Amino acid sequence: DMPHAWISSDYLRAALDLFAYERESALVIGAGLPDVWKAGGNIGVAGLSTAWGRLDYRLDRCAAGGWALFIDRTPERLSVEMRLAWPGSAPLPRASAGGRELAWQGRELPLPPGTATVELEPRE
Repeated sequence: DMPHAWISSDYLRAALDLFAYERESALVIGAGLPDVWKAGGNIGVAGLSTAWGRLDYRLDRCAAGGWALFIDRTPERLSVEMRLAWPGSAPLPRASAGGRELAWQGRELPLPPGTATVELEPRE
């Protein structure tokens, strides 16, 4: 039914935005992940189409109560800044990549270019 097709595309786009969405010159990942999904364990997406190219990432629960973000495939156009958004109101985890601590900006974590793994540990 053609007159209603536009709402279907809006619904699908909203569902995909849970995993990643585009903002100006940044690709924001994880902003819409509900706490119930995070409580369930590992979350991931493969082959997500973005304006900059395809994206694959996983957010895996670690035994120590933290998380590990694995960016398995970054968009081909590397001019995009990637940010991890931490949804909800829970305290932000301590973030590091390659042994270097990363700083949160509000509830978003700017990811250094070329980052493939980010460790997210609970704060004590």
